[in-house]
Amino acid sequence: MTDIAIKIDNLSKRYRIGLKDEMQDSLIGKVGSIIKSPFSNFNRLKNLSNFKNGTDEKDIIWALKDVSFKVKQGEVLGIIGENGAGKSTLLKILAQISQPTFGQIELNGNVASLLEVGSGFHPDLTGRENIYLNGTILGMTKKEIDSKFEEIVDFSGVEKFIDTPVKRYSSGMGVRLAFSVAAHLNPDILLIDEVLAVGDANFQEKCIDKMENISDEGRTVLMVSHRLGVLPNICEKSILLSKGEIQEYGNTYDVVRVYKNRSFKPKSKNISRFGFIDWKIKNNMGNPITTISEMDGFILTLIFSIPNNIELVPSTLRIYILNDSGSAVFDSEYNISLKQKGLNEINIKYEYTAFSPGIYFIEAEIYGGFRIKKSCHGKKLIIKCKNYDASKSIMNIETRIL
Repeated sequence: MTDIAIKIDNLSKRYRIGLKDEMQDSLIGKVGSIIKSPFSNFNRLKNLSNFKNGTDEKDIIWALKDVSFKVKQGEVLGIIGENGAGKSTLLKILAQISQPTFGQIELNGNVASLLEVGSGFHPDLTGRENIYLNGTILGMTKKEIDSKFEEIVDFSGVEKFIDTPVKRYSSGMGVRLAFSVAAHLNPDILLIDEVLAVGDANFQEKCIDKMENISDEGRTVLMVSHRLGVLPNICEKSILLSKGEIQEYGNTYDVVRVYKNRSFKPKSKNISRFGFIDWKIKNNMGNPITTISEMDGFILTLIFSIPNNIELVPSTLRIYILNDSGSAVFDSEYNISLKQKGLNEINIKYEYTAFSPGIYFIEAEIYGGFRIKKSCHGKKLIIKCKNYDASKSIMNIETRIL
């Protein structure tokens, strides 16, 4: 029996787009254009699905071009890239919503997809009825769905509205129920396209834990996301798509680093090979910690290197704390003195904790008469906050270096 869940060979998809109409300058030209418009419109309609052997037509774009990769059973694969890179097109083809132009796809197992808010749900049916509808589509019996029903509803948190038509649901409620249905009805392959952006932080954490469980059970997940802080916590490997082609494939941390370095260009051309090497979170005694208390705060330690060509002048350290959607929750500047060439260490004390359960990026840059961008040559800190204990005002944290 094969251990490959998904196999894609030379997958390509092309579309025909509209072109701007030619504008006539003269009255005779405009009259002629009106007369010919029914014929020209008919030809356009006929050509929507007709392609010449050549691929250089102006109104053709390739959403995917010669894409090949394999995904093993039990693997969670991330797919990232800028808007229009072909990510959603790839998932729609895997979900058999769209057909490829060229190439072959091999899927070993039944497929459940969550491609957009409300996908797979009939708006006039209740949440309960949609659960049974989706289970039936996946080939499950009523008894099997019955055994999962309470777990699905409890996970989604919409038990109060389960007998309400889903067209009355908010976008967040729809996503919670849709993900819960897709994840609990035991598909062999689960396709997810950026729908977790609608859920709140607590639900996102539940989804991350659930996808880890799905992987442990030997099922396969393909996840498209712009939330670069989430992927390394879920996906061991990722793919970077650009203009329909695979630009990078491998360890998620490495793929995300390549994407960010390509996408977020430094504004200044005067960049030095300066780098943040390590980050640490400590308590007030200077010891590493795995929990954060709202009352005690914490110390953020940055270890960085200064090359010999950098002048040791008074500089400014800027620290950004971003949530997993890329929005800044904290942005501050500190005046610092660069003490020595080589390794340096800076400790920043935070008197209180602004974190709530969720995932955060911590980024930094240092600038003076020159400008040094951390993203040029350095590392980011990812913090995952979870298991908040309200009685003690503390929560657990996990940290990773990106």
